[in-house]
Amino acid sequence: MNENLKKISNSLNIGLSTLYKWKNDENRKVLYDFIIENFERNSSTIKNIENIEILEYFNKLTEDEQRMYKSEMEVRILRKNLDKAKEV
Repeated sequence: MNENLKKISNSLNIGLSTLYKWKNDENRKVLYDFIIENFERNSSTIKNIENIEILEYFNKLTEDEQRMYKSEMEVRILRKNLDKAKEV
Protein backbone atom coordinates (compact mmCIF):
# COMPACT_ATOMS: atom_id res chain seq x y z
CA MET A 1 0.00 0.00 0.00
CA ASN A 2 2.86 2.40 0.77
CA GLU A 3 4.08 2.17 -2.84
CA ASN A 4 0.55 2.98 -4.03
CA LEU A 5 0.44 6.01 -1.75
CA LYS A 6 3.67 7.26 -3.31
CA LYS A 7 2.19 6.85 -6.79
CA ILE A 8 -0.99 8.63 -5.73
CA SER A 9 0.87 11.53 -4.13
CA ASN A 10 3.03 11.92 -7.24
CA SER A 11 -0.05 11.83 -9.51
CA LEU A 12 -1.81 14.48 -7.42
CA ASN A 13 1.39 16.49 -7.00
CA ILE A 14 1.04 16.51 -3.21
CA GLY A 15 3.29 15.27 -0.46
CA LEU A 16 2.98 11.78 0.95
CA SER A 17 2.53 13.33 4.37
CA THR A 18 -0.56 15.14 3.07
CA LEU A 19 -2.20 11.81 2.23
CA TYR A 20 -1.43 10.49 5.69
CA LYS A 21 -2.93 13.64 7.21
CA TRP A 22 -6.07 13.22 5.11
CA LYS A 23 -6.35 9.62 6.24
CA ASN A 24 -6.40 10.68 9.89
CA ASP A 25 -8.43 13.89 9.51
CA GLU A 26 -12.13 13.13 9.92
CA ASN A 27 -13.03 16.02 7.58
CA ARG A 28 -10.78 14.65 4.82
CA LYS A 29 -11.27 10.92 5.46
CA VAL A 30 -14.00 10.66 2.80
CA LEU A 31 -11.71 12.30 0.24
CA TYR A 32 -8.85 9.96 1.17
CA ASP A 33 -11.08 6.86 0.90
CA PHE A 34 -12.44 8.04 -2.45
CA ILE A 35 -8.95 8.58 -3.88
CA ILE A 36 -7.66 5.21 -2.63
CA GLU A 37 -10.70 3.30 -3.89
CA ASN A 38 -10.55 4.86 -7.35
CA PHE A 39 -6.80 4.40 -7.64
CA GLU A 40 -7.13 0.70 -6.80
CA ARG A 41 -10.02 0.28 -9.23
CA ASN A 42 -8.09 2.07 -11.99
CA SER A 43 -4.96 -0.03 -11.34
CA SER A 44 -7.02 -3.20 -11.54
CA THR A 45 -8.56 -2.10 -14.85
CA ILE A 46 -5.15 -1.31 -16.33
CA LYS A 47 -3.86 -4.75 -15.31
CA ASN A 48 -6.88 -6.42 -16.92
CA ILE A 49 -6.33 -4.50 -20.15
CA GLU A 50 -2.66 -5.52 -20.19
CA ASN A 51 -3.61 -9.16 -19.57
CA ILE A 52 -6.10 -9.08 -22.42
CA GLU A 53 -3.48 -7.59 -24.73
CA ILE A 54 -0.93 -10.27 -23.80
CA LEU A 55 -3.54 -12.98 -24.36
CA GLU A 56 -4.43 -11.57 -27.79
CA TYR A 57 -0.77 -11.70 -28.86
CA PHE A 58 -0.37 -15.18 -27.43
CA ASN A 59 -3.40 -16.44 -29.35
CA LYS A 60 -1.88 -15.20 -32.61
CA LEU A 61 1.03 -17.62 -32.18
CA THR A 62 1.02 -21.11 -33.60
CA GLU A 63 0.41 -24.00 -31.23
CA ASP A 64 4.11 -24.89 -31.24
CA GLU A 65 5.11 -21.29 -30.50
CA GLN A 66 2.62 -21.19 -27.62
CA ARG A 67 4.08 -24.40 -26.17
CA MET A 68 7.58 -22.99 -26.52
CA TYR A 69 6.73 -19.73 -24.71
CA LYS A 70 4.89 -21.58 -21.94
CA SER A 71 7.90 -23.84 -21.48
CA GLU A 72 10.25 -20.84 -21.35
CA MET A 73 8.09 -19.22 -18.67
CA GLU A 74 8.03 -22.42 -16.64
CA VAL A 75 11.83 -22.68 -16.84
CA ARG A 76 12.24 -19.07 -15.70
CA ILE A 77 9.96 -19.66 -12.73
CA LEU A 78 11.80 -22.83 -11.81
CA ARG A 79 15.13 -20.96 -11.97
CA LYS A 80 13.80 -18.20 -9.72
CA ASN A 81 12.52 -20.77 -7.24
CA LEU A 82 15.85 -22.60 -7.25
CA ASP A 83 17.76 -19.35 -6.77
CA LYS A 84 15.52 -18.43 -3.84
CA ALA A 85 16.01 -21.89 -2.33
CA LYS A 86 19.80 -21.50 -2.60
CA GLU A 87 19.62 -18.15 -0.77
CA VAL A 88 17.83 -19.68 2.20
